[in-house]
Amino acid sequence: MIHSSSTGRHHGDLLTGNMAGQALFPCHSNVGGWIQDGYMEQPLHTLERDVEELRAAWNGAMPAFGAIGGATQVEVAQMSDAGLVRVTDVLARVRRDAEALLARVAAEVSKRSSTETGESSLARAQGFHNPVRLIAASTGSSRSDAAKLIAVGTATAERQTFGGDRLPSRHQHVAAALESALIGVDAASAITSMLDRVRLRADPELADTAEAALVDLAARVPLDLLVRGVREAEARLDRDGVEPREEQIRAERSLTIREDAAGMLHLHARLDPETAAPVKTAIEAIVSDVLRRIGYPADPSDDTATQRGTAARARHCPAAGRRAGAGQATQRNAGRRDGDTARHPP
Repeated sequence: MIHSSSTGRHHGDLLTGNMAGQALFPCHSNVGGWIQDGYMEQPLHTLERDVEELRAAWNGAMPAFGAIGGATQVEVAQMSDAGLVRVTDVLARVRRDAEALLARVAAEVSKRSSTETGESSLARAQGFHNPVRLIAASTGSSRSDAAKLIAVGTATAERQTFGGDRLPSRHQHVAAALESALIGVDAASAITSMLDRVRLRADPELADTAEAALVDLAARVPLDLLVRGVREAEARLDRDGVEPREEQIRAERSLTIREDAAGMLHLHARLDPETAAPVKTAIEAIVSDVLRRIGYPADPSDDTATQRGTAARARHCPAAGRRAGAGQATQRNAGRRDGDTARHPP
């Protein structure tokens, strides 16, 4: 369960909820109200309203007397603590407003650039191979981010029948929350992509309930906690698909061990979480021990810690080199087994 403190900051211990009859997420959701009310503002109204609120929050964060106007950094440095936090929150909402609009626009660009349009493809007319590249160029972001904008915009767009009637989005709860700037594109992508994966196998009513609960969760917690919730929901919605995916991951395991002419040992591994856990723990323990003995702060989570530990072990533990030499036969045997290992994962 994800808890929200009285201050608005979040902490959580997401429960798996394996007991029969337990709700997917034991939290109240008012998402249905947004949709049932049919509330829809003008496209730019939400953005304009939040920009006005940002202006008020910015002015309110400045000292009542003696404020010095100037560059952005000068004014930000004068803000009170509470005012700075308020400005941050409103700025984040303005960003979500802009992202929601950008997702809508990106989806329309993609629609007008489909292969069905042929020579009239919008992206090609602008000199781009596809709409993803056009959006990436416009936003200055990566192609993966551009593709995410298009996917979210498409998944949350209203639909239209052949007769011209308007139909709601496939993911109404996500669409409403995105439109209201309660969630961002990343959260919307995490939810809609999961729902699309399980759409053919999940019970529609349960999927709708899960979507509403996940949207409520997304509005209250950071993205990493939402992702945990999405994974839990997927496991419940697609029970038959969980085990095959785990088997596929295990089947994709591989280990390559190679010794070069200089005696350097090259390791390359693809491990599933269960297999990787003890390996990662052992490596971190070794690195921490070496760093602690030579006076470095032991922080295995630091990417440079492993590098420092390896170099330090070579400098301060010459015996390790002798032991490594004695073990080269074993390493070479492992290297000879590499071909079989790569073809037949453990």
